[in-house]
Amino acid sequence: MTCFKNGSFFFLLCLLVLSPLYARSGAVTYDYENGRFGDSLLNYLHAKWFSFDKGIPLLYKPFPYSDQLTLSEKEIAYKDKPRRRSLGIGRLIKVHAKYWPFLSRIRFLKFCYRSNYFPEDPWELNRQKFSNYRVNWKNEQFRKIVKEMISPKKPLHLIYPPAGVIGVALHVREGGDFDPLSSRLHFPLKFPPLDFYADGLKAVMAQFPDRELYCYLFTDAKNPAQIAAQLRDRLPPAALVQFHFREKNNHGEANVLEDFFSLFNFEVLIRSQSNFSIIPSLIHDFAFVYAPKDCLVEGNSIVITEVEMVLNTILCQKKVQ
Repeated sequence: MTCFKNGSFFFLLCLLVLSPLYARSGAVTYDYENGRFGDSLLNYLHAKWFSFDKGIPLLYKPFPYSDQLTLSEKEIAYKDKPRRRSLGIGRLIKVHAKYWPFLSRIRFLKFCYRSNYFPEDPWELNRQKFSNYRVNWKNEQFRKIVKEMISPKKPLHLIYPPAGVIGVALHVREGGDFDPLSSRLHFPLKFPPLDFYADGLKAVMAQFPDRELYCYLFTDAKNPAQIAAQLRDRLPPAALVQFHFREKNNHGEANVLEDFFSLFNFEVLIRSQSNFSIIPSLIHDFAFVYAPKDCLVEGNSIVITEVEMVLNTILCQKKVQ
C-alpha cells in the first residue's frame, strides 16, 4: 500500500465506505453555475472526455445555449434525486483517474462523479488550485463525437471567408458590460491589448507573404468599427488586409452561437485565452493559431510578453500553393 501517499489511502477508503450511499450506476456530470457559454461548454467537454475515456455515461445538465445544441437531445438528462447525488469531493475525479485500473475492478464502486471547472490555459492553471485532468484533444474519435454533440440543432447564419484569400478570425474579448476591470486584470490573457492582435496579423502576413488577408472581427464590443480602425493604424500602410465585422447590433449577448461556429470556417485563428475561442483550437485543426502565453500587468495596462504560435505545416502549404 506504499503507493497511496498524501492521504490517498484514506481517501480511497472513504470512497469504498460511501459508495453504497450514492449513484447505483457509474456516471459523470459537471457543475458550473453562472458561467458564460465558453466556460460552460468547456466544462461539459471535460466531463465528456472522462465519460469517453472511462466508458461511463455522461449526465447532461443545461447551460447557456445548450438547449440549441444536439447534446440537449442525445445526452442522458441528469435528474437531481438523492439516489443520483454526485460526490462533492474536489479531488475525486483526479484520484479516480490515477487509480482507475484498481478501482474499476470493484463492481459495486459506481459513483456519479462531478467534474468541477478547470481551465485549459496553462497560465491560469498555474495560478490557482484546480482538480484538473488531462484530455487528449487530438483523439479523432473523441473529436468526432463532440463535434456532433455540440452541433446546432437548427441551421445558423454563419460567416465564411471568400475564396482566394487567407481567412483570419480575430476573437477580441472586450468585456463590455459583463466583465469589470478587476476581472480583466485578474485574467489578463483573456483581454490582451490590441497590440497583441496587430502583432498576430503581422505574423500571419509573414507566414503568407503576398496573400490578401480577410480578417473578421469576432467581438463582444459594441463598436467593432473602432477596433478595426485601431488595428489598421498598427499595420503597415501597404498591408493586404481587409477588416470585416458586424456593423450594427453587436454586443456580448448577440450572435453567440453564430460567432462560435463561424470560427471553424477560417484558416487562421488569432485568439485570447477566452474559452470561447480556445475550444475551437482544441477540437479543430487550423493552419495557424496565435495566442498569448504570458504577460505583465502594469497598473491597469496589460503587456503581452510571450506568445504561442501553432503552425500546421500541411494546412499552411495547401494555402500557400
